[in-house]
Amino acid sequence: MTTLQKILTKATGTALMYLFAAPLLLVEWILDVRKQIKSIARIRADVLECPYCSYVNPLTRMATCAKCRSTEPGSVLRCSFCKTTFKTITCDQCAATLRVL
Repeated sequence: MTTLQKILTKATGTALMYLFAAPLLLVEWILDVRKQIKSIARIRADVLECPYCSYVNPLTRMATCAKCRSTEPGSVLRCSFCKTTFKTITCDQCAATLRVL
């Protein structure tokens, strides 16, 4: 087998792999977009209801950053001092960890 044949065989195999994987990658992408849309809707609502005690937790309030310990009014999901972002919050009533993102 010549070098050109090896290159063509490898390129054809790679193309076929992507062709067969495309439907699965499309489904994965659609599910990821749906998840992101739900996360954006939660953030825009500016409140998160606890599924355990039904307490409505505000996402904008006076909060202390767990990393740099600075306290500021604003989003509990991002610290403006150290630029850390958080994907979870703690319920104010029952202390359960709630996933926001």
